[in-house]
Amino acid sequence: MEVSEGMVNFHDRKAEVLGYEPENFKHYEDFTTLIHPDDYERTMNAMKNHLEGEAERYEVEYRIQAKDGSYHWFQDIGSISERYDDGSPKRVIGLVVDITERMEAKSKLSEQRDNLETLNKVLRHDIRNDLQLVAGNADMLAEGLQDENLEYVETIQENVKHAIELTTTARDMADVWLSENDDRTIVPLKSTLENMLDEARAVHTDSVIQVDGEVPDVPVLADDMLSSVFDNLLNNAVQHNDNDIPKVNVSVENGTETVHVRVADNGPGVPDNRKESIFGEGEKGMESSGTGLGLHLVKTLMDKYGGSVWVEDNDPKGAVFIVELQKPSSKM
Repeated sequence: MEVSEGMVNFHDRKAEVLGYEPENFKHYEDFTTLIHPDDYERTMNAMKNHLEGEAERYEVEYRIQAKDGSYHWFQDIGSISERYDDGSPKRVIGLVVDITERMEAKSKLSEQRDNLETLNKVLRHDIRNDLQLVAGNADMLAEGLQDENLEYVETIQENVKHAIELTTTARDMADVWLSENDDRTIVPLKSTLENMLDEARAVHTDSVIQVDGEVPDVPVLADDMLSSVFDNLLNNAVQHNDNDIPKVNVSVENGTETVHVRVADNGPGVPDNRKESIFGEGEKGMESSGTGLGLHLVKTLMDKYGGSVWVEDNDPKGAVFIVELQKPSSKM
């Protein structure tokens, strides 16, 4: 662009994309009059600030109206390429990129995010409140029954419990997807794990859940959803268990740079050909009554933390799920 005269030399492709002939764009104002009203001031200021020396270059994203009335998104990046003897700008050269597809995809993604946030709110409040009400009434009904009808109420209680688990896991997955902060923070392992052990014992009263040794009081790199990792591993160890009395043993190995948390059970174990796929979305264990999302959530969170999770065979039977968490370095 010749600054003093306002004459421009656009690539023919820009005119073609907008449905115009190249000769329609000879002067700066030939296209500025087509800029979307919401973008006009910002676009003009980008060039003005650069020409006046307030910005090293001009870079702006804006919409411009095509001949058919639709708008296309463009990104301009450029700078002064030549000056007059007095130092004032003479010529500007730059790059123009059609970013319409990218911006439409971004808009669609934003809409999907809004829809996911709405669904998350429904899961957090409406559905969970209704399920809690059903569970409470089923518990009260069970207290007054002693005949064969009790079996039907117990079925209701069991399915409500699974439905609550599903909403909890789906809520946690939504929180992960919606999170804009991928930074890890320092989280206390001991209190986080012990709180989840207490909750698991309170929920699974017919199971034996114990800790081998002491849980070390060490920090790990994670976030406030680390409790969901332990919650899902403990629930998985009980729900996929085919014994009358499920037994779960938790142990912690405190290394120099990492911490290994092992959750071992006396269930049917995991076949070798499923030891990796079991962490996939919607995967369920043999004869599973769970949702199939719990282990996928564990894997998603561990990837976010820069750690890992895998499953091994327990001795003499069962499975051992192991999570490896990073410890903060001395520089943090």
